[in-house]
Amino acid sequence: MNNRTKCHVQTALRALLPLLGAICVSGCSGAESGATDGDSSPGNLDGTQENAGVTLSTPGTRVSLTPSSGTAPTPPPNVGPALAPSAGVGFSAKVLAANGSGCPQGSATITATTADSLTLSFPGYGAKRGGAASIAETRRNCVLVLDVSVPAGYTYALTSASLSGSANLAAGTTGRAITSYYFAGSADDAVTTQALASGQWSTPGTFDSAVYAPCNAQRFLSVNTSVVLSGANTAESSISVDPSTTLKLSLHQCQ
Repeated sequence: MNNRTKCHVQTALRALLPLLGAICVSGCSGAESGATDGDSSPGNLDGTQENAGVTLSTPGTRVSLTPSSGTAPTPPPNVGPALAPSAGVGFSAKVLAANGSGCPQGSATITATTADSLTLSFPGYGAKRGGAASIAETRRNCVLVLDVSVPAGYTYALTSASLSGSANLAAGTTGRAITSYYFAGSADDAVTTQALASGQWSTPGTFDSAVYAPCNAQRFLSVNTSVVLSGANTAESSISVDPSTTLKLSLHQCQ
């Protein structure tokens, strides 16, 4: 294979890698950087592996939103304060895929929006422990991949991602709902975790810290929701997740 052919192949691969949530830059000039795969992405928590791969569905309808004021995470030094709706700067969002051990090859849609949020519908899923359940069934996840666009010179972060569902936990069994988000090619993520009890449950899903989209660079947003069962009890336990989550967003100006 000659150098020109190699260059064309490398260029094509680099164009595909962001869809898989990874970076592997190896330009024709010979500059290189490391790569990450789905199992080592920030979405993997507690030292366990998840299927965080992405199968892109047919792009959905892009929904335009207007940012609002309200509680927002503290931005880094190069990011300004949250913008109020009167700033007149909007952004848009489009669902690319829903995938993972809880919703393999599924699809998601935006079902509702407000000035600072969007609600997503995705395949419901659940985790099981004890009885005939396998080890893999004790942890299930669903990765939602979004294409969020903001004007040049602006960035955004998520402030919360709420979940709800039901749980049936045997004595000595612990259930947790975990949500994280990260941008393709970034090693940084924001995480929120909540312990669950038997019965109906819901989580505010507020992130303790924030990860901002890079300024003036388009990166896909991955939101990884998951439920985990653990404990020594071998009696049957289960957690189910309702097929919906609401994401709160905050828009900021780059400085």
